[in-house]
Amino acid sequence: MRRSWLAVWLILVLLLALGGGMYGSAYANLEQRLEQTRRQLEAAQERADSARDEIRSITQEIAAINSSIQARLARIEELTAVLEEVTNRLRKAEAELADAEARLEEMNALFAARVRSIYVNGNVSYLEVLFGARSFGDFVARTEFLKEILARDRELIKEIEAERESIERQKQAIAERRREVEALRYEQENAYRALVRTQQEKESLLVVARGSLNRFQAEVDRLEREEQELLRQIARQRAGNDVLHTGRFAWPVPNYAYVSSGFGWRIHPILRVQRFHSGIDIPAPHGVPVKAAGTGRVVYVGTFRGYGHTVVLDHGGGVTTLYAHLSTMYVREGQVVVQGETIARIGSTGLSTGPHLHFEVREHGNAVSPWNYLR
Repeated sequence: MRRSWLAVWLILVLLLALGGGMYGSAYANLEQRLEQTRRQLEAAQERADSARDEIRSITQEIAAINSSIQARLARIEELTAVLEEVTNRLRKAEAELADAEARLEEMNALFAARVRSIYVNGNVSYLEVLFGARSFGDFVARTEFLKEILARDRELIKEIEAERESIERQKQAIAERRREVEALRYEQENAYRALVRTQQEKESLLVVARGSLNRFQAEVDRLEREEQELLRQIARQRAGNDVLHTGRFAWPVPNYAYVSSGFGWRIHPILRVQRFHSGIDIPAPHGVPVKAAGTGRVVYVGTFRGYGHTVVLDHGGGVTTLYAHLSTMYVREGQVVVQGETIARIGSTGLSTGPHLHFEVREHGNAVSPWNYLR
């Protein structure tokens, strides 16, 4: 009889040993998977951050290019207005030159006609003047009058010639100015077209970078969900069957009752995308004590990319609480803490915009509204 009981006892010990070994192996496997997932998550996040930096850089370059394009367009408009003004001045100068040349031609023709008449009739004209004079004084007067007319014609022709030369010089200067303005506008238009091409290239790069970011961010999201699932499995494995706490939970940050972000869907304050918020955020100064919401066993003390320094308590019955973004953690895994005991201090580790406590309540690993438990 004693031998049979001894055999049964040995079998039970063996089974327990084998079961413990299998449990330890499974737990170790979860830890290894968690560590591997974290490494992958870190690498994926680095790629996402790099893509985000590239997007920021390209966006800044596009903004600078847009500013340059606007400046070029303003300069082109300015040069177009100047060119129009110079062209109008050139047309006016050409018209004035044409008038001056017409007057000059007319005066030259009249003067030439007189000269030819004098040349052809020569002495006859002078004799007619002499015979037509009633006296020698009248003859002298008529001769001087003829000389004065010829002198005035010559002077007028000189003035018109000078005016024509002046207008010609002005026309050449205006034409040169017009060529300069046209060259400047052509240069500005070429620069504008080059900027537009660069802008299009940058926008194409931006599309590619955003596509890469979306892929990397999707990978980050997948790995974060995997990390969360592994944490849930580890917490469930470590949880005991004994119920350590019944009733309502106490507020985890005494004297700080304001909640900056509630349970449910929201726009993430850092990632700027819609994400589910699985707890509540309680802002408080850095270093403020964080209390255990209920009596429980510490089943996890560690760090997550999004949560930063994190503590998880198991309260039994499948209920756990999670405390994240901590600066200092005072507990160790396996330790039993009582409701209201200080387990950590407020911090801003992980993805956080400032010091606060992220507090979660989970039932069998699934996040539920903390308001269902808090009093």
